[in-house]
Formats: sequence, structure tokens, C-alpha cells
Amino acid sequence: MISLSTLFKNRIENGRYYIYEKDTTDLANVYTLEGSEYVSAPNPIYCVKGLANNTYFVENRIYDVLAQEYLGDSSDPQGDLRPEMWSDSFTTKIGFELDKEQREAELITVNTISALKDTPVGGFVNVIGYWTDNDCESRTYYWDEDCVNFEDGGLVIGSNVSDTGKWILICNEIMKSEYYGVYGDHQENLNNLFGYYTTYGSMALVSPKTIMLAPGSYGDGYSLYIAGGQKVIFSYGARLNQGNTLKCLSFEGTNTNTDVLGNIQIGFNENGQWNEERANQPVRLSTYNSLDDFLNSWSKYLIFDKEGSQILHTTKTLEECTCVFEKELFIDNEEDTTANLIFNNCTIVSDGKLTDAHNVRFKNMTVTDRWFKDNVIMYPDHSIDTGNTLGNFKTTLNYWIWLTMDSPSSVTANFEGMKNHSKYSTFIANGLSAATINNLTCDKASFGTSECTLNNCLITSAYITSPNIELNNCKFEYGYVTANGGNGHITRNFNDCKFGSTMSFRMENATAVDITAYNCDFGTHREIFKSNYGLDLGVYPNSRGTTTFRNNIGLGDNTNPFVTWNGAASTPASLVSGAYKWYDEVGTKEWNNGFVTYKLTPNKGTKWQDSLFNKNATAYGISYACDFRHLYDNKVTNMDEICISATFSNSAIGTDPFVFDTSSTNHFLIRLGRG
Repeated sequence: MISLSTLFKNRIENGRYYIYEKDTTDLANVYTLEGSEYVSAPNPIYCVKGLANNTYFVENRIYDVLAQEYLGDSSDPQGDLRPEMWSDSFTTKIGFELDKEQREAELITVNTISALKDTPVGGFVNVIGYWTDNDCESRTYYWDEDCVNFEDGGLVIGSNVSDTGKWILICNEIMKSEYYGVYGDHQENLNNLFGYYTTYGSMALVSPKTIMLAPGSYGDGYSLYIAGGQKVIFSYGARLNQGNTLKCLSFEGTNTNTDVLGNIQIGFNENGQWNEERANQPVRLSTYNSLDDFLNSWSKYLIFDKEGSQILHTTKTLEECTCVFEKELFIDNEEDTTANLIFNNCTIVSDGKLTDAHNVRFKNMTVTDRWFKDNVIMYPDHSIDTGNTLGNFKTTLNYWIWLTMDSPSSVTANFEGMKNHSKYSTFIANGLSAATINNLTCDKASFGTSECTLNNCLITSAYITSPNIELNNCKFEYGYVTANGGNGHITRNFNDCKFGSTMSFRMENATAVDITAYNCDFGTHREIFKSNYGLDLGVYPNSRGTTTFRNNIGLGDNTNPFVTWNGAASTPASLVSGAYKWYDEVGTKEWNNGFVTYKLTPNKGTKWQDSLFNKNATAYGISYACDFRHLYDNKVTNMDEICISATFSNSAIGTDPFVFDTSSTNHFLIRLGRG
């Protein structure tokens, strides 16, 4: 391609240029660059104040040019369609062409660049080598008598015959390193190869955008090379020596070359400026000498494809990068224990490929432990891991660590779909004022928060010491639910739970207790809700709190006749007599502070009276009343239940507080079981 930039210099202030095919009035194809691609551009080309609004190019051949000057006063000459406002300024020809007949008649062939310099100037010369006659493929040079570029050993070659003008290379889209005599041990022109002209010659020919390095090791071991705006292709066997750095637009290794290519930084234009849009080409760790060099590639798309331990010597932050982990990688900072790899607002693609998390940190990201191998614990750093949200974690422990990283006063955790971390067998939730745990499934868990709510949890061994506990649809096999958090008022709310027979429910150091238990299976416990403060809950209400029991199993029923409660008979099964039986149906029992309500299901049509109940209960500080109500419409007729209310005025209640007489058998108002 030929650049048209020299055409516009110092020609007309405001005007336009028509580019025609040679000796015709046919408009030629004009191009601009979008990235590294040539795209069609308008013809004519407009200039304002002597400048075009873009850089324009035409193909390598000769063209006719008509320049017209704008006579009007519009700030946008392109929009002025009046013919009288335009005046022809000049015509000229631009470009060159390598005519086939001319080549056959005039083309001279020499063996080396040295021989080219001694060739009489003018026309075209075919050079078949560089240092020797067989170390480079054949290419053509054109004598440009007006060229003022300095000789660079490749695109521009001087003459030993003429003091003015230069030989200029007619080049295709790829600049091979051999064109500069660079290959193997010949590296005399390496800097010139990486830094050749973007345009050259009096006609501003556009140089190739791609450099191809011949097989060999390049660099002096300490220098920085800049191939700004160029893509560098490493042929099979080509590499950059360790200690050297190459800045370029992009690079690639050809064929099956998987060897280290060197320390290469990408995204740099011809002026040495880095641009993010130019840096989206993927780079691979396997092509770099070290992890540090790889992380300093300036690429926005990094592929970690090297297995094993990689040493990180200094802290590095990756900003808004895509990071793909293809192989299991351990990032080691053994030479600087403070060094961290920080991902800031990055996209990470990793299916368990990171094998350790001690030296990896995150900022402004949606984090997940699914990036890491099983049993790797993610340890956040409060000073670095900031601005993150929590993604789809696979293990409970990692999720909990990150959820509580900033030690909030209360947290809500949803563990649905997560598994227990096998490296550390116990899930621990301590030190918070309140914790809500949803869908936790694990072998062992310990909770020591001030308030603890568990929903839909399945835990083999659960150890809960919170003063205030709510359990909904949970199942525990072993452990305890205690209140050893100090003297005070505690609460217990259990709904739809099942507990193993060895679970302990003691309430040590409690001075008042609120308990609700609905639809729970307590198994065959001997000690449920025991306290060292005399708050044992038997069949009578808790006088220093509120107690509500409905439809539970294992709270002293006849399937466990040896359960003994303070204030209840020790042989509840013997208390059943006749056609009437006291029992605990679904929703039939409510215990509240100062009141106790029991539901009695007699034969339909049987009328019960107050007189059936033992008036001597008042000796225990109990007053009571009976209320007959229909089970379905709450009316007083057609009774299906009896509600007995009792008010306690004396906390020291003895055995058998509720007794009634059906003629010969005393019936104790206790939980007898399920019918």
C-alpha cells in the first residue's frame, strides 16, 4: 500500500482530491485502516486547513490526481455542492508500478545487499540473498531518487554509487527477518528489524504489519526491543532470549512450537503507546520464561496452561482481564511471602484448577471456590479482598469464611447445593450476635452465636450453645442443644424437627425459658429441657416463661413409660381407664405462661361437668375452669373437646396437680401418647 499523507502536505488549504486510475476518469479504490484491516474509504478525499480527517491508502501502482480548492466560506466544504464554489488547483501522478515487460527488460539480479549497494542506480534490482547468495529468499528493490529516509539495512538500502536517493524494498504483507539479515547468529540489524519505518520512500509506501522471525534465539540478554504496531510471528524454533523484552502489537508461535517464546508485551502501537483494545489477544503461560513475565505481558486475555508450581516474586494486580486456567496451578510466593496475585474486576474461567488460595486475592468480583480444587480453603485478606460479592460456592466452609469475612453482627447463609468441606470436618459458626443458616448438610457443626436460626438443615452431629435458638425442619442425630451462655432468659423454638435419641436439651444457667415445639420427634429421651435452676419442664407449665407444645413425639408419652417429670406421675400408662382417655392429638395441647390448656376428646354426646375435676388442686396454688367448645365451629354446643385452663400462683407445685374422678379411677392430666 501507498500512503497518501504526503499528497496533502502544503498543497491546498481547504479542498478535495479525486484519485483516478491512471489515464482514466475512473475513481480508484481508496482505503483507511481499522485496527490492522484495510477498509474502503470515500473518494474524493476532503481536507480542511490542510489536513485530512484520516490516513488514506491506495494499492501499489500509478494514479492520476485532481486537486480542487474550495472557494466558499462553509466550515464543512464537503456539504457544499455548488459547482461554482470549486476550482481546479492542480493535477499530478502518484505511485509506481512494476511493469512486467519493464521487469523483464530492465531487472538486474544480484546476490547480496552488499552487491546491491554497488549496482548502478535506477530501475529495479532483484536480490537473491543477504549476507550470502543463499541465506534469504529473492525480493525486489526499486531506486527512489527522492527518498530521504536513512538506510536501515532492510526496507531502505543506501548506494555506493549515488549520494542521493535510496534503494527501497517492494514488500508484501510479511517482513521476514532475513530481509534484514537477521537469523541465527546474525543479529546485527535486530533493532532495525523491530523498529523499521511505518512508511518509507518519497511515495510513502506502507510497510508490512507483520514480522516473521527465522529459527534462532534473539537478543543480547538485557535489552528492550520495540516492534510497535507490528505483529511478530515466531517461526518454529524461534525465541527471545531470557532477559530481553519485546513490545509489539501482538505475537504468535507457528506450527507445533510449544517452547518458551520469551518475555513479550503486547498492545503497543507504532508510537509505543499501549491500548486495551489492541491487547485482547490471548497469551499463554507456557510461552513465557516465568510467571512474572507472563503477568507483565499487558495482555487482557491470559491463559494459564502450565501445570505445577509457579513462583510469584512480586505482587501483581490484573485489571479487567479474562483469565483462563487450563491446568492445575499452584502459585508460590516462597521468595517473598507478601507477594499476592490480585484479580480486580476480572473474568475467571477455572474448573477447580487452582490448587491453593493463600497467595490469590480478589477485588470487585463475584467470587466462588469452584475456581479451586477440592479441599482448598479460601482465606480472604480483609485489606485486599474488597468490593466482592459471593457467587455459587461448592463447599460450606469456604462460603461461610467469605460470608463472615468482615465479622458482621449478623449473617444469613444459604448452603443449598453445597457440600461439607472434607479437609476440616467441623463447620463452625461462632462469635456472631445472630446467624441464620439455611439448607446446611454436613457431618459435624458447631454453633455458638447469641441468636441462631437453622432452616432445613441435616447435620449428623450438631452442637448448639446459643441462648436463643430456632430450628425449622431440621434433623440432628447426635449432639446437644444447650444454653450455657450465661444466666438469663433463653428461647427455644422447634418446628417439624427430628432429633436422635442421644441428643441433649439441657438449659444450664437459664433463669427463664420460652419454649415452642410443634410437630417434633424427640425420640426416647430421658432428659428433655432440664435445668440447674429448677426450670424442668414436665406436664405443668413453665412458670418463668412461655411454653407451647403441639403434636410432638417423645415428651413423656406411653411409648417411653420410664420418663419422670417433676410434677407428673411416673407411670402414665396406668392412668388410662374406661371409655375416656386423655391424649395428645394434633394441635390439642397448648402451654402458655401461667396457663395450661388441654384438649379432651370424649365420646360424642357425653356432657362433661366442672364437678369431674379435683377441687383440691387449689392447694397447689392452681385455679382452673372448663370451657366446652365445638372442634370445628368453636360453638358451645355439640361439644368435641374440653379446654381446661389453669392458673399457677405458686411456683412450688407438687405431684399430681390435675386430678378428676370418674367414679373409681383417678386420671392425671399428663401427656399419655397417641391414643
